[in-house]
Amino acid sequence: MGNGSMTGFGCTARDSYGVWLRGCSGSLTESVILKAELFAIWRGLLLAWDNGYREVICETDSLDAFLLSTRFDVPATADTMAKSAAFSRQNHIEWNTPCNNLVAVLQQEAPFA
Repeated sequence: MGNGSMTGFGCTARDSYGVWLRGCSGSLTESVILKAELFAIWRGLLLAWDNGYREVICETDSLDAFLLSTRFDVPATADTMAKSAAFSRQNHIEWNTPCNNLVAVLQQEAPFA
């Protein structure tokens, strides 16, 4: 939900009966609602994964976020990240922000960013 220059997001993890398991919320320094919706999807999936939930159904109330998150050409992004990891010879890299060579790929896949 947008408020001035900050946008909030929230997500929950529930079991197959709808019972609360975990949740998280936060804010972004930009008031771009779609970005917050996509961030909530990402954080929700991360929350599920970090807590051992591997079979997940992701739900969102944003049609734009749903359509955008299901249309990405993931192989281009994943390929760029894999090449970067191989070049750096790291076993595992966590990306909090995209590296410079990934930004161009992301902008081609999601020109709204």
